[in-house]
Amino acid sequence: MVISDRRAKTCLVLLGSKLNGTYATYRAEWLKQFDEREQVIEKACSKLIRVKDFPPTDEKDENLASVIGSRWFHERVFDKFLWWNGVS
Repeated sequence: MVISDRRAKTCLVLLGSKLNGTYATYRAEWLKQFDEREQVIEKACSKLIRVKDFPPTDEKDENLASVIGSRWFHERVFDKFLWWNGVS
């Protein structure tokens, strides 16, 4: 699922995306920008396993590794990137 909000749209435009007001175009541009950054996001997320304050205290390393290695987690990280950088 691709989350659409004003700040994400603003950031996508700042990244060079051309949006026409439709969700289909927004989603296509979101996926394009995500694909361009997916490897960097994946690499950064893989380092979270070493951050001892990141997971809940009862979380097993193998469970955490599964979560932070998943595409849906990477997509949520990208959502946050768009949100934080979409301030106008």
